[in-house]
Amino acid sequence: MLVEFSKDGLKYKTLDEITDLSNFRGGEVGVFPLTMSPKSPPEARFLRVKANAFGRLPKGHPGYEMGGEAFIFTDEVLINPPMFVELQGR
Repeated sequence: MLVEFSKDGLKYKTLDEITDLSNFRGGEVGVFPLTMSPKSPPEARFLRVKANAFGRLPKGHPGYEMGGEAFIFTDEVLINPPMFVELQGR
């Protein structure tokens, strides 16, 4: 999976690339959060995420009988999410 950024929406540069997706090949449907913390966050207006589907679903998977092609859905991308700090009283 490749994450790219751009100031103008035309010229993109690579922010990060995730090549080890072994944790995402399970048969379970779920949420798989990815976190990126670049050393120097770029100034950007546009973010582009490129990912390739895994191909055919294995026999026995619920979607196998409905064409059998894998899909990737990205529901949310959080940029600079708020930090939650737990405060402990005395």
